[in-house]
Amino acid sequence: MTPEEQERLQAIARQTYDELYDRYTDAKIKEILRLIKRCTYSVDCPEKFRGYTPKLTGTKATRVRRISSPNYTEGNKSKTIQEIVVNRICSAELTELAQRTSLIEEGWIQILNTSGEDISHWCFRKSVIEHYLVREYGESEGNPFTFFKTDKRSEACHGMWVNDIRIAYRIVDQNLVLGFDHGFMEGFEDFVTEDRGVFEFNPNVSLASDLSRMQFTQESTSEAHNFSIIWHLFREQMLEFLRIPDDSNPLFKGGHRMRSTDIGQVEIDCTIAWISEQRQGRVIAENKGSRTYNSGWNEGFSIHQLIRPFQLLSLRIDEHNLPCQITPIFCRFEQGEDNQTWNALIDIYEVNSEGTINWVRGLNFIGIPN
Repeated sequence: MTPEEQERLQAIARQTYDELYDRYTDAKIKEILRLIKRCTYSVDCPEKFRGYTPKLTGTKATRVRRISSPNYTEGNKSKTIQEIVVNRICSAELTELAQRTSLIEEGWIQILNTSGEDISHWCFRKSVIEHYLVREYGESEGNPFTFFKTDKRSEACHGMWVNDIRIAYRIVDQNLVLGFDHGFMEGFEDFVTEDRGVFEFNPNVSLASDLSRMQFTQESTSEAHNFSIIWHLFREQMLEFLRIPDDSNPLFKGGHRMRSTDIGQVEIDCTIAWISEQRQGRVIAENKGSRTYNSGWNEGFSIHQLIRPFQLLSLRIDEHNLPCQITPIFCRFEQGEDNQTWNALIDIYEVNSEGTINWVRGLNFIGIPN
């Protein structure tokens, strides 16, 4: 967001309902709501509007109220539950023994060898979430941890933004539990849009003709299906981009889950395994989007989607005879500009020992026919 947009939103954030209603027309109110939505994922956005995506529907009075008194969880069950859990731990006076004891009685877990006086010293079991689900909605079905699935910034509740905390995955007694770490933005990465390679689809190659004759593309909209298409069409370019040796014969493995007592369970969308005379490698993919996705990628992604699979697979290959290189990639599918085609955007990352990631390079396959 620009300095001018920041200044304008700061001024708007200070105004009351009556001031907003009297000062602005309905058209201007809609314009303000759009400005909030456009700037909401910036760290420079005023706290009142950070991580807030208001709707534009309703009467003028309803829209003004969304500016003066934001409902950060409007119609969103996951954010409602997140907000309750975040408020519980952030409002606790953790320096007081009685409050720490109360948390334990509610199902919270204090991490061993910590004082319990900081938010990062605590995690919570599924039972904590189930309690609030029953209280708010009268039932608890499925896996409660899915309510804390924050694969991009917009999926995190307002409380995480303003308290500057992010979801942390931890293992306690060989079970996966959730907690919070300080530094909201450190848990996410923006996609790189510059200095990327581009390869345009060529309808004249025989591989494309095979797909067309089979009418294969139309059979599914799943991420795995889309990846299989680009692997078929652009195998040569992908092998070069991924730096897979010419003397190897890559093996393609579909989506699968893995589990360990150190990491918990992770899901890998697909793997490309290869071996040469002196070394071997695994390319592990995280897939997102679809052939009709057109909302852009400015919300970034949570880095745990790459780090946890990398860490678990690193444990599995530790005793392999030949050294094995693990390459995490993020593959995004989106609608093409003409609405008749789609694109696949692939990024290679490296995972560092301190639990951060670095972008290595990116390649866009564009103009793939629907």
